[in-house]
This record gives sequence, structure tokens and C-alpha cells, in this order.
Amino acid sequence: MAQLIEKVNHLDNNIVELQLKGYIDGSNVKEIKEKITGLVNENKSKIILKMKNVEFVSANAWKTINDLNKEIKSIKGSIKILNLKKEIEGIFHLLEYDKKIEYYKNKEKIVKSFDSKETFEPHKIKSINRDIIDNLTDIKNSSLQDKIKRILSTHSNIQLLKLKDILSHPVYNEKTNFLKLYLNKKQIEKEMEN
Repeated sequence: MAQLIEKVNHLDNNIVELQLKGYIDGSNVKEIKEKITGLVNENKSKIILKMKNVEFVSANAWKTINDLNKEIKSIKGSIKILNLKKEIEGIFHLLEYDKKIEYYKNKEKIVKSFDSKETFEPHKIKSINRDIIDNLTDIKNSSLQDKIKRILSTHSNIQLLKLKDILSHPVYNEKTNFLKLYLNKKQIEKEMEN
């Protein structure tokens, strides 16, 4: 499976930026939690999660990140989010985590926001119509093969059961049987090798 934490950048003033990629769910969010816990143990409690290359975040993963943020705030640190994709930003807002975790689209602002002398407003997500979130036509209307390719691009060794689970999520809204899934996955893997 592809690595979730793509890069760790140590910035000024003990700020650490974790560049994430792929799919974040209950099965791998512990990788983020373990990394952040290690950083906090090194007295680095100003954490930026750069999520520009993240394709999906489950509600369970958001809850874990939020819970971890609450713990870090108790020691005068925080977790802040940078650069969400449009679909993920909508779900982040719909789940109301934008009211609990600061979110920025600009790296300079997020870094300066850790300095208590200056006040920076986190990015305000415009109110989103639930129908638009439910729709997510660019993903939902793509073919099964395109959906599988998208998932395999970050989860190259994913097992069929996990692949079926991701495809059944409302973002993909794909109901398929294991045989069809297996055949499509094998065909795509063969194409990717060539």
C-alpha cells in the first residue's frame, strides 16, 4: 500500500508540515496519529496537515484527527489543515469539522497563524448545498474502471474487500460484485504494468 505520509517538513518555530496523499480512513489514520504523537513527544505541537494530494478522508478519520487536535490544544499546540480538494472540503464542511479544526488555503497564512501575536482568520468555506455534496458528479459518473484506477493510483496493493468497501462509499457510489471487481482490477493492473 502506498505511503500515507509523503513528506515531513520541519519549518521555523517548531512547526511541522506533514504532506499527506491517498486515502485516509480508519485503517490507516493511526499512521498520522503515531507520527503526530512522536512529534509532540519531541516538543513539536504545531502541526500542519497538507492535504493537497489526498483523495478521500472518511468521517472516522476526521473524528480521529479532531480528537488528536483537542489533545494537542490542551498543551498549547494545534493541528491545522492546508489545501483540501474541493470534494473533501465540501465533506469537511458538511461534517462541521471546519468549526473545530482551522483550515487554510495559503501556506504563509497558516504558518503565521501559529504566532499568537498576529490574528489570521481561517478560510471560511461557503455554505454548501447538500445536493452538490451528494452529487459529486465528476467521481460518481466516471466508469468503474476509472474509479478503480483512481484508487489504485494511491493504494497499489489494495485487497479486493477494501477496494469494494471504498467503492461503496457515497463518493464513489459503486455497487459491484467481487468477480467483476476482480476482473477489472486485474485488467487495470496489467495495463499499468505496460
